Amino acid sequence: YIESFWTTGEDLGLTQDLVDRAAEEAGLVSSVQAVYPLLDDEAAARRRLADAFAVDVDGIGLDELVGGCGVAESVLAALDRAGVPYEGTRVSVQGLGTMGGATARFLARAGLRIVAVADVKGTVANPEGLDVDALLAARDAYGTVDRSALREGDRELPGDAWLSADAEVLVPAAVSYAVDAANQEQITARWIVEAANMPVLPEAEELLARRGITVLPDVVVNSGTNAWWWWTLFGDIEANADEAFAYTRRSMRALIDQMLARAEADGTTPRAAAHAIVADRLPVIAERFGWYR
Repeated sequence: YIESFWTTGEDLGLTQDLVDRAAEEAGLVSSVQAVYPLLDDEAAARRRLADAFAVDVDGIGLDELVGGCGVAESVLAALDRAGVPYEGTRVSVQGLGTMGGATARFLARAGLRIVAVADVKGTVANPEGLDVDALLAARDAYGTVDRSALREGDRELPGDAWLSADAEVLVPAAVSYAVDAANQEQITARWIVEAANMPVLPEAEELLARRGITVLPDVVVNSGTNAWWWWTLFGDIEANADEAFAYTRRSMRALIDQMLARAEADGTTPRAAAHAIVADRLPVIAERFGWYR
């Protein structure tokens, strides 16, 4: 499957370096080699991707930031459509690893207030706003924050306190199935933006929708890292951080706007709208790449 049909990458603390080493031990060329036959110049594409993975931004690899940039832009696009200003908008994030950490970084720099973050030790909260840069600098390799870096006013709360944080936006960016039919009752946020894979269970999403809480689905929101791979491989962008962030922001905003407009027009949820857009695009994709059966 990996040789011919399927590609895979890092997630949940599994680094791309380890994925690459495992692929090599298994006798594979790469964990994304299935796409190579579609490239005009495989050697140039692989050089571009290697160069992109070597790009460093403030001591953090570009590959660790583009996904969170896409999540953050999804939040900003939703706020813009609703006419909600960035300044003062409060955000609670579950997970401060690659995706959650980068999302918090970009949202804080856009002027939003990060009021709670959760890791394996619990939730750190401050209604006046957390010092995101200090927390990111105090993380270990697994996204766990050294509590000695907390400031006066930062509070340590139970692990699930991120759910009930007094915030407009929740960003589950850690594990799947984090929000279920029972604990969704704790949520008062207006938007849930899925940075993790499948963090909101279907029954919970239905209940949230009834309460007027919008879930922006993972299939769109957290696609930035994956898209960045393909843009780089196919030569849409070069190995450059500014170019990668600009392309990610522009593409993600267009997707979010299209999805939310479709949801409004169809009277459905954003997830249903996203699936409808995919169904519309499948014939175009099939015409270019063919069908796998």
